[in-house]
Amino acid sequence: MVECSYARTLSAAPAELWAVCGNFGEVGWLPGPERVETVGEGVGMIRRLHIPGLEAPIEETLESFDEAQRRLSYRVKKNPFVPYENYRARLSVEAAEAGSRVRVESSFELDADALAEADSPAAAEQAARAAMTGIYAMMMDALAKTVGEGAAK
Repeated sequence: MVECSYARTLSAAPAELWAVCGNFGEVGWLPGPERVETVGEGVGMIRRLHIPGLEAPIEETLESFDEAQRRLSYRVKKNPFVPYENYRARLSVEAAEAGSRVRVESSFELDADALAEADSPAAAEQAARAAMTGIYAMMMDALAKTVGEGAAK
C-alpha cells in the first residue's frame, strides 16, 4: 500500500475554501474534466469525471462527509488515468494562522503496469508519490485561483 499526503496553507477562510472543495458533486474548478455526472446524494454519492482522451469516466464514491469538521473521503476502484488501484483519499480544511490549511491524504495499490515500468517496487512507489504530489499541487493551484488568490503559496 502506498500512502501520500500533501498540504498547503491558503489565505482564504476555511468556510470559503470548504464551500468549493467540500462540494463533492461540483468540481468545475478543477482542470481536466470536460463533464461531471453525479448519481445520488450524500455519503454513497458517485461522481463520474469524463476526461478527454479516456474511454471510460473516472468513477469516485463519497465514503464520508463531515460538514462541521470540514472533512470528506472518497474512493476510486480503478482510475484509467493512473496505474493505481483501490485509491482512497481524504480531504480536510482547517483554520491556520495565515488562513486555512488544506490537506489531501491518500492510499492506493500499484497495479502490474506501475510495477513493470519501474526498476523496483520502491522506485514504483517513489514515482507514484511524485505523480500524486504533482496532481495535488495542481488541485491546490486551481483551488487558490478559484477563491481569488492568484498564484498559490
